Amino acid sequence: MAPYGISEQSFVVDMGLFVFGFGILGGVLFSIVLTWYPEKMTLASYIICITSVLSLAFFFAADVKAVKSEILIACSILGFCLLPILFVAYELAVT
Repeated sequence: MAPYGISEQSFVVDMGLFVFGFGILGGVLFSIVLTWYPEKMTLASYIICITSVLSLAFFFAADVKAVKSEILIACSILGFCLLPILFVAYELAVT
């Protein structure tokens, strides 16, 4: 996937690094918080769903404008919000 009007391969690699880097950070933070407060699991799932939709909308808006800094910020937010879905969904399935 490449943003509109940007064809630099190195920028696309940077986008992926931002998504995965901030995704790992978000996953670790959500895991730590939910380990301490397991009763907040349902609240965490709602937060993740809402922020995921909002971050996808922000990414689409930044992608249409093709401003590199906004795209990288959107990738960061997207990764931070989407990767914790795996941990929360696993915990909800187990409990």
